Amino acid sequence: MSDNMNLTILPGAAIDDVKQIEDIVKNIDTDMRKLDEAIKKIIPQGVETQWSTELRDRWEHFYSNTVKEAMGAMLLSAANLQRAVDAALEYNK
Repeated sequence: MSDNMNLTILPGAAIDDVKQIEDIVKNIDTDMRKLDEAIKKIIPQGVETQWSTELRDRWEHFYSNTVKEAMGAMLLSAANLQRAVDAALEYNK
């Protein structure tokens, strides 16, 4: 098996993929902000029951860490794809 790998990048399709990834992240961000606002409105600070505290704590951890980390990874993927397209276009000049 060869250590060299040939990769064909179709710039138009790849750019469309980058835009789709960025749009998905934007939509997730918008939806998650709405959900965050709704949770904070429904269970405001100062409401201290076992279920409200547990829900708020779990949501804050999930929203602050997991969701933002996933969106960051998606944006990094889009940026890497954009760099690959740019490199392919430069190589083909």
